[in-house]
Amino acid sequence: RGSAGTTSSPRASRSPSARSPSASPKEAAMEARASSRKEKGLSPLLIHFDVNKTVIQSDSIQTKTIEEGIREGIAELFWGHVERDGDKQNWVWTRGAATCTPPELQDETDTRPRLTYAKYCKQVCKDKEERKEAIKSFRLVKDPEARAEMDKVLKMTVGKMQLPAEIRNTASANEAGLAGSTLVMFPAVFHLVAALQRSKRTFGILFRSFGADHDSIKREWNAFCEMKHPVFSRLIKGIGPMDGSMSHAGVPDRRIHSLHTLYRDAKGSILIVDKFTNGPTDCTWDSWAKKKPRASEDTRNGRDWIHKVLKAETKEGHQKISQWMKEQLLAQKTSAIKDDWAWWTWNGEEADYGKLLTVIPGKDEVKQLFFDDNIDHEDARIVDCRDTAGNPMPFEESLNKLCTKVNPVEAFLDNEYFLRKLQLCHGDHLEMGNSLVEFQRQLAELEEMKEMYFKQVTTLQTQLANLTEENRRMKLRKRINVRDELQLRDMLSQHVDLESFGKDGKKSLSDLYQELEQGLCWLEHDEHDGIVRTFEMCFMRIQYKDLILIDTHQQDSASRILSRNYLPGV
Repeated sequence: RGSAGTTSSPRASRSPSARSPSASPKEAAMEARASSRKEKGLSPLLIHFDVNKTVIQSDSIQTKTIEEGIREGIAELFWGHVERDGDKQNWVWTRGAATCTPPELQDETDTRPRLTYAKYCKQVCKDKEERKEAIKSFRLVKDPEARAEMDKVLKMTVGKMQLPAEIRNTASANEAGLAGSTLVMFPAVFHLVAALQRSKRTFGILFRSFGADHDSIKREWNAFCEMKHPVFSRLIKGIGPMDGSMSHAGVPDRRIHSLHTLYRDAKGSILIVDKFTNGPTDCTWDSWAKKKPRASEDTRNGRDWIHKVLKAETKEGHQKISQWMKEQLLAQKTSAIKDDWAWWTWNGEEADYGKLLTVIPGKDEVKQLFFDDNIDHEDARIVDCRDTAGNPMPFEESLNKLCTKVNPVEAFLDNEYFLRKLQLCHGDHLEMGNSLVEFQRQLAELEEMKEMYFKQVTTLQTQLANLTEENRRMKLRKRINVRDELQLRDMLSQHVDLESFGKDGKKSLSDLYQELEQGLCWLEHDEHDGIVRTFEMCFMRIQYKDLILIDTHQQDSASRILSRNYLPGV
């Protein structure tokens, strides 16, 4: 599709690779080190990370909340088919595991197309705002079981995003940009980088976004590299800081120092080095693209403004941009690029006008992978993959080779998500397998059951304690206080015959008083206002090998022996 007087090269077109410019001595040395690692089977790797909904959950372009972003991610995990009833249609969940990967048909006779809930909403809701609301609210999900499963994944993801209570509002959290109660960057990003660093692989990272979200990650990312992150610095324990202080040990400075801007128009692409800009403040490039009705031609005049007003260093054309990216990679740097949202959206949000990724030429293989949530299963949509001559690459040659789709919910729930994706796309030795969302959901259910049982046990313990205390109070109300043996005699004489005490092997009144004094028993009134001698026993089982300690007999004050053969009791 051509626009603004341009004609796009078809995606099937191919051309010979362009020859790379001669390398400087510094670059040659970096290439030598990279080549040494390649001999060990580790090709240099340049990773492109989209920012919004790929490494963080919020979105500055569309001002989405964290929960809204999670809901949109969940809508891409649940697959179903469309059932029609006259002029009405419904999306019916297949009851499969939640996954971003298209499911395989279990029944060969069932040929109905499978589509996610998100895609169904896009088909039936023509109004953009109505479509967004339907996706986020799940209101078109008529199956209560499907809705319940989606809500479970939502609750589970929101729960896992919470910062540990002991870290919230601490100085280290605030310094790392974690000012709220939730994590910002996905844990899987840090796990991937730690794994790559431990492998001693040459790699660089470019954070790419249409918006101004780079500052949202710069602070946290740099804290991680400096081993000051309160949650994830433990992942590089044993490696050391990635802030340049360990360069003698082969650990580069991976902090973000520079923000760059990629401008695109009908003449090609310009990388504005060390400048983060959206054009003139009184007429930004994004505001031009938002004009209603849509502008018929590109009136930004961005090239003149960049050269004459901004006067910044630039890299113009695909080959120079590709060379710049190669230098970033070989130096193992981490940088951030603001891509040209205005150009992409003005051209109908087509891949040929999206975030530029150019194949890096050279005698040694250089691998790249672009992680982005906006990539579709059938269309790169937002990533413009170009060969070494600058021609668009067919989608089937770039999908899961140069670019791959990310689901933010899967990425957040699976710490190894990006590593698994990387190995799936570049190394066939590890199968991606099913999504871990179902596994995480089952774990969450077990945690909920554990919490429920814990609450039940706590409630029962409280009830038992209350009953015990109430029983104690009742006993105290019934208990009779005895001051001395004389009072005991007077009181008992009104109820029992005292002449039988101390005769025929029975205990004397003095024995009873001694038991009362020692706390071995007490007297209390029964329901008929009689007097009852009461005692409580605690029996102990004391065993040594196959022998058990037994209380065989008891001898009273009159030297009488009473056979017992009880377990020892008090």
